[in-house]
Amino acid sequence: MCVKIFHQMPKLSVITKTSRILLIVSKASIVKLYLILILFDLTMGYKTANGVKNVSPYKLDNAKEHYTSSYEMLRGHKPVLIVRRGYPFYIAVLFKRAFNPQQDFVKLEMMFDDSVYMADDEWRKEYVLNDVGKIYIGSYNQPVGRRWILGQFTETVLPAAMFILERARLDFADRSNPVKVARALSAMINDVDDKGVVEGKWEEPYDDGTAPWMWTGSSAILEQYLNTKGIPVKYGQCWVYAGVCNTVSRALGLPCRLVTNYVSAHDTDHTLSIDKWFDRNGDEIKTQTNDSIWNFHVWNDCWMKRPDLPRNYGGWQVVDATPQEISDGIYQSGPTSLVAVKRGEVDYVYDSLFVFSEVNARIIHWQKDEFAEGGWRKLKIIRYQIGKLIITKKRGIDDDVGNADVEDITHEYKNIMDSLEERHAFVNAIRRGDLVHVYDVSQPSKEDVYFSLQSSKNVMIGQPIVVTIMIRNHGIQIRSISLSLSVFSVYYTGTTSKKLKQAKRSVSIFPSQGKTVSIRISPEEYFNKLVDYSMIKIYAIATVVETQQTWSEEEDLMLKKPKLKLEVRGLLKVGAPFMLKISFTNPLNRILDNCVFTVEAPGVTGSFHSKFRNIWPKENIVHVERLFPQRSGLIKIVVAFNSRQLIQVLGSTQIAVKG
Repeated sequence: MCVKIFHQMPKLSVITKTSRILLIVSKASIVKLYLILILFDLTMGYKTANGVKNVSPYKLDNAKEHYTSSYEMLRGHKPVLIVRRGYPFYIAVLFKRAFNPQQDFVKLEMMFDDSVYMADDEWRKEYVLNDVGKIYIGSYNQPVGRRWILGQFTETVLPAAMFILERARLDFADRSNPVKVARALSAMINDVDDKGVVEGKWEEPYDDGTAPWMWTGSSAILEQYLNTKGIPVKYGQCWVYAGVCNTVSRALGLPCRLVTNYVSAHDTDHTLSIDKWFDRNGDEIKTQTNDSIWNFHVWNDCWMKRPDLPRNYGGWQVVDATPQEISDGIYQSGPTSLVAVKRGEVDYVYDSLFVFSEVNARIIHWQKDEFAEGGWRKLKIIRYQIGKLIITKKRGIDDDVGNADVEDITHEYKNIMDSLEERHAFVNAIRRGDLVHVYDVSQPSKEDVYFSLQSSKNVMIGQPIVVTIMIRNHGIQIRSISLSLSVFSVYYTGTTSKKLKQAKRSVSIFPSQGKTVSIRISPEEYFNKLVDYSMIKIYAIATVVETQQTWSEEEDLMLKKPKLKLEVRGLLKVGAPFMLKISFTNPLNRILDNCVFTVEAPGVTGSFHSKFRNIWPKENIVHVERLFPQRSGLIKIVVAFNSRQLIQVLGSTQIAVKG
């Protein structure tokens, strides 16, 4: 804490014992105030008997100036003072006797630095004060945004945040260091090593807990963790970890944004490459490597200075709470400077090599070939598949229907594709990572047959999928081509589940001629084989017989779900009931059973579940909830529908409640 000014209240200094102190918090964003004033009598030279009788922290007045009025802890039975770094706040001190400025001396420490200060007020509103975020899932060509109630002002969130810091064994000095706080959060939000907040699980069943897609926000998770005194909450995945980490960060005053990296590499051997292995039939062999490519991965960027790095490496830092790799003996990741990642400076702390690989790794396809050296033939090095799109929610913009609030921040992580700066950054990473001896950066040989893999876009679940390979011979001779096309259901972490369909073809193409090869997957062929988020992985491999030119490609798609339509009826006033009408149409030719709506709205209701009857094929249904606003202002309502056959049907809307 820093003290800016000390003075007596102008009209009361002579006739009362009350003085007012103006302080500025420079570090801790949550202040539990213990005022210890060392008072000396300068004429006597020893501590005076004039002690502090009472302190008035002006809780509500300070809250208005500090944008903390939304915290529910201010409206409870025992309200507390909640102030932010960098803003002045006042307290009144009642001494046991009148304070004499000529005789009494008060010693107060002064500090002015703020390691997480954001100069832009709009940035602060978005990355600290906004209590509703948006997490993007899906695939790079079909991003899907889902609302996430951050709820940092909810009554139990601040106590939960402090409980987490205590469990992390951060002393008060460490809590003033955002680098150490962010690193501790990356470890404590997951349950590995230290029984942190959320237990992860990436495959069904989830019967002994809550399926990850059932959550609509962080506060219910943090409340459960706090109430059980630290029993990990079941279950979460990367975007749940990120949502909870973001909530705790904002509650502590650490500016934070949710980030999604599409086609995200998990490079387990730290070689900056993801090796994929295929048999002679073109089927992937998963036992050859632990490397994987996630369709999407969600983490956080936190804003802070980095005094532990060279100048100009502060600003946004990657903080990843998903337990992927061990760092300094435990599962944690970050904070990692975006500046270092963009420049390929992978030897800077923390975890720069891993993050650089997540957004820049090369993919190498190998196929079994007994005639090749080592028994494997290199099919292709794919240079620009990883980190194809990196996005966050755009500050100051809110879209409940589409993705107009997407901000593309790929350029903050990576240089322009195939630019001199991009090539320099990758070579820099190879050298700094001591990988020159293991990495092949040779250029591919000349090829005269062009291939392109295309798949259906924006396919609603229950509709057919069409996958096509387009081929064109740019040479001057006929070409004979052997093709393999495989389609799988896949978990979002890249792990294949079940084969949906496979096709093998042999085609001949004359010079300057083009051909297409297509397969169609009907709903009956894929529906019972889908997992979790209804994601599909497509692999294509081709060999030109005459030249031994090889080509391979892969594509991801996520089947669309309908959106919930939300309508509000009634008077929107604090304490007055209103009706929330929820409707949607079942897109499937199947009955939906085990139907549940999850509703959450900060300032109206915490997260709750509402069971619903079975829904008939193609039926249009309506469900109504009666809700009571508890505070005025703009409030976001988030609803999720889940059933055994159809999950993650989402909707959100914003209401304006009058006082």
